[in-house]
Amino acid sequence: MSIYHGLGLASKILGSNMPEAARANQIVQQYEQRLSTLAAALSARNPEPNSFAASSLKAWDACVR
Repeated sequence: MSIYHGLGLASKILGSNMPEAARANQIVQQYEQRLSTLAAALSARNPEPNSFAASSLKAWDACVR
């Protein structure tokens, strides 16, 4: 997650001054897409409340996006 957050934050702060901005944005988009796919697969398993899987999905919904 730190790569995702770091590149996203750097892009927001640096804007057009971000070195290789297009590449950084592409990496962030690909990473987010992969995490979304994994979250959807995890959600499809109908995890038990308070399980690690349910906690992970809650964190994804509340913090990551």
